[in-house]
Amino acid sequence: MNKTEQFFNMLNKNPNENIYQLNNEFKQLNTSIQKAVENPQQNIYYAVNDFPIVNNGYILRQADKVRRFNACYVDIDLKNDQGEHLQDKDLQKNKQNIYNKLIGLSCPPSAIVESKNGYHTYWIITKADRQDCIPMRWRRLEQCIYNYIYNNISNGADSKATDATRILRCPNSYHVKADNTSPFLVQVKYLSRPYTLLELEEHFPAIHNNEPQEKKTTKQDKPQEVRALEPACSDIYTAINELDSDYFDYITPINAELGWQDAEKTLKSQDIRTFLGLNVNLKQSFSSVLRKDDNPSCTIYCNQGVYLYCDFGLNYTADIIRLVSTVAGVKYSKAVKWLCSVYGIELLDTFKNGRTDIEPLINENITTITKTAKEAEARGIFFISSVIELYKVIMEIWKKQVTEKGFQNPSDCNILLGSQYLADKTGKDRKTIRRQLLILQAIGALKRIASKSNISKYGNKTNTYIVQELDANTILQKARDLLEFCPSPLSKLTEKQFNLFSYSDYWGSNLDI
Repeated sequence: MNKTEQFFNMLNKNPNENIYQLNNEFKQLNTSIQKAVENPQQNIYYAVNDFPIVNNGYILRQADKVRRFNACYVDIDLKNDQGEHLQDKDLQKNKQNIYNKLIGLSCPPSAIVESKNGYHTYWIITKADRQDCIPMRWRRLEQCIYNYIYNNISNGADSKATDATRILRCPNSYHVKADNTSPFLVQVKYLSRPYTLLELEEHFPAIHNNEPQEKKTTKQDKPQEVRALEPACSDIYTAINELDSDYFDYITPINAELGWQDAEKTLKSQDIRTFLGLNVNLKQSFSSVLRKDDNPSCTIYCNQGVYLYCDFGLNYTADIIRLVSTVAGVKYSKAVKWLCSVYGIELLDTFKNGRTDIEPLINENITTITKTAKEAEARGIFFISSVIELYKVIMEIWKKQVTEKGFQNPSDCNILLGSQYLADKTGKDRKTIRRQLLILQAIGALKRIASKSNISKYGNKTNTYIVQELDANTILQKARDLLEFCPSPLSKLTEKQFNLFSYSDYWGSNLDI
């Protein structure tokens, strides 16, 4: 068995999985990894982590469909201060120096694959631990390893190559330039062993001074950067996340009455730069103001009258409606209605499907969360069962308020929940109620929003909620993530921790807590 075969065997990749080829753009080929390794081809890539496979090897490579995390990885791409690739003599010298540092680590890579301009380094997770590697844990570990390599081995470590959907060059394939010159055989240079998650977390701890240091700017640095904001300081993120329309008083109202389709079209034509308060040009790179981002990895462009927000660090592109839906964690229709309130658009018909009976919705929600709680208990997750009583009370309140307010569509009804009232109804103290409300939000059962009307009525705009559509798989996944984030949520989950959890959940951020 040669090194390439040993590498894929350690990674435990499905040999029938399709590969990708770069030819002006990435295209998934109907060719398996095994065939590509046996017959070297040009500019071939493969997905490091595992995704669902359909239609004879075709993979659904999407961030929310990762089936198994196989490894953490760092792509080291060597360049000079001007951002140009090194010439042969300097390149080989730097390569050898970095290689010596890598294999001299107390936790050296499981595999080092030599690329044309550097190395792809892998810390492969043991097969037994892969089933316990949930997304949040992998993201934190991936960022910690990247930070360490950037600070201690090479500042050529590519921050954009740390996403879960990453494809890397396939060993035993050729890296060929666009002009078909200077082919370079990508090959496995070093192999050691897989690591347990605990081993990796011990060797690459999440400590503050392990964050990548900012590169020194040079005269050749041209891109103008809008610096990223930390979650706690990002007012625009908080305003969108809480659907706080008051924050956007700088938006000039359109003052129009529009039907649903016209409203969608009008909203998508609004400049996202103005909405986010950004002073940048179209197609100019800038650091995200919606997540922690130390690099200019975002841009905004206009395509046939529709403004699009593109985050290359997340492989994410969205119009203004989808962007709000993602950040706020609400349905598309809710995002449309909220944006209409921001832009001064009155919807002529918000209830397109007539009256919806609330009773079946409530029964379905209670059945879903009850069954999911039992399934979670079988997996050692017990806190969901503890919030069911409170959830049933909230369903009663939802029904009452929908009826009193005359909503035809129950999902359009924002409900007001007071912790003292809920405490009286359940016989629990207010502190417990607040914590359980946080848990219900964390698992996707409720969404808290800012309500402009409640400020004048109650002096508080943060106790208004939207009842979310429940999905058993989503609840289980979020419950596992929450348990990893806060091992004792029923007794120790705080508002600050919940905010950090929500931030990382929506954007896949790597937060040290």
